[in-house]
Amino acid sequence: MKTNFKRFLAVLMAFLLFIPALPSAKAEFEAPVSVFKIGLYQDTDDGITRNFTSANLENYPGSGYGYDIGYFDEDREFVYIGASVTDTSAVTVTVDKSLRWDKSTRSYKESSVDNEIEIGAFHIELSSAFSDYASAKTVADSINVSANVFVKYNSGLFYVCIGDYPHAANAEADRASMSLGYQTTIDSGSSYSVSVVETGTDRILFEFDYNGKYQLALRPRIEEGLKAVTYHRGYRYYGDFSFVRPYSGNIFVVNYVAIEDYVAGVLPYEMSASWPLEALKAQAVTARTYAMKNLNKHASYGFDICNTTDCQVYRGVGLATENSNRATAETAGMYLTYNGELCETYFYSSNGGASESVGNVWGQQRDYLVGVFDPYEADIASEAPGYNYTITYTGSQLAERLQARGYNARTIVKFDLEFTPVGNVRKIKLTDVNGASFSFSGDSVRLVLGTRNIRFTVNDIKPNSDMIFINSAAEWISEAFANLFAVGADGTNSVTSGGVYAINGNNEIVSVDSEPAKTATGTFVIKGAGHGHNVGMSQWGAYSMAKYHAMDYMQILTFYYQGTEITYSVKNEKDIGGTENS
Repeated sequence: MKTNFKRFLAVLMAFLLFIPALPSAKAEFEAPVSVFKIGLYQDTDDGITRNFTSANLENYPGSGYGYDIGYFDEDREFVYIGASVTDTSAVTVTVDKSLRWDKSTRSYKESSVDNEIEIGAFHIELSSAFSDYASAKTVADSINVSANVFVKYNSGLFYVCIGDYPHAANAEADRASMSLGYQTTIDSGSSYSVSVVETGTDRILFEFDYNGKYQLALRPRIEEGLKAVTYHRGYRYYGDFSFVRPYSGNIFVVNYVAIEDYVAGVLPYEMSASWPLEALKAQAVTARTYAMKNLNKHASYGFDICNTTDCQVYRGVGLATENSNRATAETAGMYLTYNGELCETYFYSSNGGASESVGNVWGQQRDYLVGVFDPYEADIASEAPGYNYTITYTGSQLAERLQARGYNARTIVKFDLEFTPVGNVRKIKLTDVNGASFSFSGDSVRLVLGTRNIRFTVNDIKPNSDMIFINSAAEWISEAFANLFAVGADGTNSVTSGGVYAINGNNEIVSVDSEPAKTATGTFVIKGAGHGHNVGMSQWGAYSMAKYHAMDYMQILTFYYQGTEITYSVKNEKDIGGTENS
């Protein structure tokens, strides 16, 4: 602990309250849903397309066979329309276009490359509609032609379709040669139509079109007493699958999954399943809370949250272990709340010695997301890969980084830093040889500099030389300013808000929640520790607290999310993810 300081705080108005709140077992939270809608692939800001012309599903061996067909209504209830796939475990959902099978990628694509496996977008369709699937299927089975015959569901009615042709003329020629005994027409479906195909073949099993109101859903069929597991793009998932096709677009795959099954599929991908149980339990609560707090974040795409780092990494149950599943089970239904509201449970890899107030990183303050010194990470500095880092820039290299971001900068000759009360970088100002300056604050600091987080020094200029102390040189204001109280003349106290100021021993008014800027010149050597945005829970800090300090998940959570409590959901878990075969 350093006692070298410039300013002492006179005993006049403040004292610090820091009493971690213990979780309340009586608090209850009524979850608005029992099922999450997770977008497995979608367009993202990184420019990578994660929607496709086709999407494969395959029953995991011994855990389901075939699929029931339906859609999900507005209450996230699966509506079975009477149709099932029972003779194959591998199906592909495609857009209703003329496509060819690409063996190398196991997908159907729009391609000019000749391939013997081709699905056409045009069909011969019986003009009569049926009110139920069984009636349509009876007629379909009675039609004796060499072409494939299947049933299509269109806005609540069923139709019998024959063949699949790349062009309307091909379909018309075949229709003219057939003696079906039914009135027929040529149909190519709407821009919302999708087809269910036996994977790797040209056999269409079913088509679905509800004009965009509802989307095709497939529910894995399962033997009694088992739980369905389904392969999709190499990962194994619980739950059901919906295939969202925006007008004229490609397919988004949405996993409808029970809340606890979702948490089990996040946990081993956001934190190693081999880590201490209490750390995993803390991660489970944050994952569950984050998802519920961000319900409908990506509603415009047809799902709640995605499966990438934009939300949380979710890859299903492939890496789940007894340890990670236990963490999920032992925290089932638990959420983190503050004053009765769900928390924004941000987390990251490591903080380098202190978390940071969310207002200093993203601009919107939360009383429970405040910067705290983190002594626990000191125990894992040698274990966490790349924990300490060094980056060296010349003035011209910094100018190049600014120019790449559209700034008209010349060689940087001056580097000013401002630190937060816990020693993270709040703001930087880069000044070039012509006197032009460029300022950045919050999360943009690490993006501009390419640092791993915001806890770093430049040319060994360190923070905290001007720390504010209270009562003695050993007691400094280091905790959340949300916990700082002002005492009035009548003895009452109130929580401070906004900028915090104090009178030092020289009767000078000073700001408590920031430090004066410090300047570096010459070649700029950045030395930092940690990895991530520093807001909320440090995963490596949780690891250390659990492994080396015997702390439980409640202590971990209330350390990183101050003043919070564990709240228990009173919403029953949805039974989802498999229909018993009849």
